[in-house]
Amino acid sequence: MVRDSLLRVRSANLTPMQDLENFTPRLIRYAVNTSGKDKDFNHELLTTDFRDTTGTIQDVADHVKAGYAICAGLLGGQRRLKANVIGSNWILVDIDNSKPLLDAQGKPVKGEKVYDPQLTIQQALEHPFVKQYCALTYTTASHTDDWHKFRLVFLLPEFIEDVSVLEGIIKFLLDLFPHDPSCKDASRVFFGSTKGEFPLVNPNAVLPQDWIEQAKVAAETKKRETEQRQKEWEQNKHRYREYSAEQGWNIDELILKALIDYIPSRCPGSGNYDQSIRVLMALNSHLGPVEAERIGEIWSPSIPGTTWNVGKKIRSFKSASGITIGTLFHIAKQYGFRFPVPKKNDDVDEPDSELYDEYLAQERERERIEGDIRDAESPRHLSKFFSRLRAKTNDFIKLFGGDRRSKKLRKIEHTFEYKPGCLPDFDKYKQWGSPKIAFAAKYRHQIWAEAIQKGYKFVLDTSHTGSGKSHAVGTFDYDSQVFYLSNDHRNPTTATIEDNYYDLQARHNGWKIDKTRKTPNGKSFKNRPKPGEKTDTTGNCIRNSLFSELRNKNIDLEGSDKYVCKTCPFSGFCASSIGDGYGLRKQRKDALEKQKVRAHPDSLPKPEDYDYSNVIKFWDEPGQLFKNSKSIAINVGDFEKTMGLLESKSPEVFNVLQPLRIALRALFNGETKSGRFGLDDKSLRDLLPNSEKFIEDIAKFGFTGGGRIS
Repeated sequence: MVRDSLLRVRSANLTPMQDLENFTPRLIRYAVNTSGKDKDFNHELLTTDFRDTTGTIQDVADHVKAGYAICAGLLGGQRRLKANVIGSNWILVDIDNSKPLLDAQGKPVKGEKVYDPQLTIQQALEHPFVKQYCALTYTTASHTDDWHKFRLVFLLPEFIEDVSVLEGIIKFLLDLFPHDPSCKDASRVFFGSTKGEFPLVNPNAVLPQDWIEQAKVAAETKKRETEQRQKEWEQNKHRYREYSAEQGWNIDELILKALIDYIPSRCPGSGNYDQSIRVLMALNSHLGPVEAERIGEIWSPSIPGTTWNVGKKIRSFKSASGITIGTLFHIAKQYGFRFPVPKKNDDVDEPDSELYDEYLAQERERERIEGDIRDAESPRHLSKFFSRLRAKTNDFIKLFGGDRRSKKLRKIEHTFEYKPGCLPDFDKYKQWGSPKIAFAAKYRHQIWAEAIQKGYKFVLDTSHTGSGKSHAVGTFDYDSQVFYLSNDHRNPTTATIEDNYYDLQARHNGWKIDKTRKTPNGKSFKNRPKPGEKTDTTGNCIRNSLFSELRNKNIDLEGSDKYVCKTCPFSGFCASSIGDGYGLRKQRKDALEKQKVRAHPDSLPKPEDYDYSNVIKFWDEPGQLFKNSKSIAINVGDFEKTMGLLESKSPEVFNVLQPLRIALRALFNGETKSGRFGLDDKSLRDLLPNSEKFIEDIAKFGFTGGGRIS
């Protein structure tokens, strides 16, 4: 198959090749995965099913054309990890001519790219370096005529076992071409393509030997520099511990204090990802991975369903990250942390931290140098840097009115990072423009209690599903009665709710037991029976059906002991005992005496019958629970009849209401659309020809209220 391709390529004069008949292809070693085809691979097998093989550049092309995945590094039958790479005979450059898609704020959209033409296939084939040293060029599965995506394969003059030398060669090579930055990983997987084309096949091409020597020198230099930096970090760590001992500080206690009391934990959407990573790196450097993971989970627990996994993050860190525990304290000081006063000198407000500041300065310098070393991998670094700077400057100019075409400033959403004890009172919060408040999950109880103490009447917790809101409600303690309002109050799905809250019984004729569904404590669900179903339990009110009929007629007598209850034969027993067909009043009395109660909002006592002045209500899924207390439906006939009566009884008022009559008639006949949620006060005023004069006129008759029409 590929040999035919070689002949076609040769005849088309697309490849500077020697006579194939007199040429013996060199053998190379690489890893191949045949468990899938064309990117259709099982994720686990893509890591575990690579097998080392030996072949020619033609065999590599055969595997690519078959759609198999290849890896330039030999893996020795182990998992495809960088640490398991034994060495390589060749390297690849991935050219995809793309750049990240940016959102309105200039941030990359995850997984989205746009076309960015940098190097076409024809330009690559004409490149002098490619002509002389590239052994194979092939298109990828997503390549099109309008968007060139292809790979360049370069053979090494010898098998390289040292991964640092191998990556040094890759970096040399990547400096020559626009590339996918992830392909510098020696364990990178490259998918094949059954639709792939091979515009260049040159088995005789090999990279120059002096590249190997240069890469070895560079790797050795970097190794010495890394060892020297590691030595300096250890020395500084030792000096810092000595200084801490002199000041009488307990570093482990200070770390916990800085984390728990000052540094905000990871909060998705808050923009503190990089800072949180630096904190974990500092813990890892000071405590080691095991203890760092334990402390990290205390400070900012892993968030299921997100990328914030403390253990995985820590295990991904390199040993010489350049960040130490000083970074953690430096971050904490930005949030108000201060080192304790030394015991030996009570007159000093803050310990002399000259050594600490020197330590931080050295650390920042090391981080800068480390960053420069990484950034200097590409000679295009400076141009990229200035491009980013120009983009930032343009954003700044647009934001603050530099764009003459726009006279409005872009609205900036503010987020307040909560720290225990630092929540502003409600009036100040309103003055700040009601910003979003981000808080760590472990502070949920504190912020709830603090909000109550500081005058917040309504709090909407928009934490994502699974973040522990219901669990936190179950363990929340406060010096007030607490109601948990939910559709599932009778069959709670959270253990802490079931354990700590007493259920406020609703009126019923008996429950239907569903043994297929269980609460956290193993109790079968209790549901209202469907029409025609027999109940499995006794009821608590023989007049439940009568109450239901009254509710259907918009007559609500729930919570009252008058009328229906007064004439009930069990009236004398219902408030003091429980039996077949009675006991609701006792059940409710017992429940309402409890500190924590779970209920449906329709089952709550009416405000005129119960003191809610010192009650906290948690609404679970409020969108499902809130209902209109009363709806009045009228048609055009009702409207005209009312207006007619008004005309005969009070002609002056009728005349004043003519603008409103015309506006409402347009609503009834469909000329004006009210929308899904009806018309609010402003929308209704906009329908009037002169709303201010109309309001002045009706105010003379005592009409000053407002409302909503839907």
